[in-house]
Amino acid sequence: MDLLFSFIGSLLVLIIFYVLYVFSSQRSSRKRAYAELWWLPGWQCFRFVIRNMQSEDSLIDIKYRAWLRSIRPPKAGCSVKTLEDVEIASGERILLPGRQDLPVVCFRFENKGNRQKFIHTNKLGVSINQYDISPEVNSLKIEYLLKMRGWFLFKVFKHEIIRTFEVPHYLEVKKKKVDVFKYLLNKQKQQEQKIRLVFLTKEDITIAV
Repeated sequence: MDLLFSFIGSLLVLIIFYVLYVFSSQRSSRKRAYAELWWLPGWQCFRFVIRNMQSEDSLIDIKYRAWLRSIRPPKAGCSVKTLEDVEIASGERILLPGRQDLPVVCFRFENKGNRQKFIHTNKLGVSINQYDISPEVNSLKIEYLLKMRGWFLFKVFKHEIIRTFEVPHYLEVKKKKVDVFKYLLNKQKQQEQKIRLVFLTKEDITIAV
């Protein structure tokens, strides 16, 4: 009988621990260390940032990367699509304190002649490099990995978060193909605002004690 009670007690502890684990994953991590894209007319650039402005806790071991992805169609001698990535920015940050955001990539669009250009800038809008936007360019992609601790009673859990986002070149809206990059070019004439055309494409949250 004592063995049975011991087994039931151990099982209850495991169940409680598992429930806390799931709750911590779904609640504590879901809206923290998220990412947003903002247009800042004062600096004439978009900023894609990892958000930590509304938290008092630090984010640690941050690694990030942004790239333009083109998709080349199949052709003779290659029956599959080919993904071509051009890296725009990458970096690391050991610690990001609370009440700060981390700009991952800053950019704007410009028309030069009959071509649209993607202008990679620093966070003050100073041009670093520029890239042609061809019809084959499929999206701007951003990925990052970081670690953080849970909130309140869940600080015993350490979360490792990996997220991948994209800003698509084209979207289908009401069965019509919309050029998102041209839409963002027109947004550059407007006031400071959050851009909602950013999509989470992959997320992985690992929790350790």
